[in-house]
Amino acid sequence: MKKRISFTAIMTVLLIGLTACGAESDTANESKVQDIQGNPVSLPNEKPALIYFMATWCPSCIYNEEIFKEIHQLNPNDVQLITVSLDPNTDTKESLAKFKQDYGGDWPHVLKNGKEIADTYGVKQLEEIVLVNSENEVFYRSVRPSFDDLKEALTQIGVEL
Repeated sequence: MKKRISFTAIMTVLLIGLTACGAESDTANESKVQDIQGNPVSLPNEKPALIYFMATWCPSCIYNEEIFKEIHQLNPNDVQLITVSLDPNTDTKESLAKFKQDYGGDWPHVLKNGKEIADTYGVKQLEEIVLVNSENEVFYRSVRPSFDDLKEALTQIGVEL
């Protein structure tokens, strides 16, 4: 049986360690993750999140972004959508903004911290989608899942599409 370690638990351990070393914590902004507009992205959040790991230069990455658009149109309030670039060396704020404009929608697109977010959720490759429940535990993961597969996983945790 796999043990699940929540993002909150990991951050708590890190904050305790930093505080013990004399570093100050920023309780006003627990998450240092920001989208490309500079808005904070809350991880974890009080609602489930679908997190998509991609790169703007990846032609097949458009597929999942379009599925996210469909999910966002059907139910924009009950699930948090986040697109995360895994290639900050090639991707730029401008290329991710263009990708969002051309294929995405009105949800956070993250450029910085992509590797850290991927490590937190055990993501190993492009086009991987992780669904975390409201307790920030990984409930579902897949590489390039279909809309129907995501719909079924979301329904299992109480999100209706």
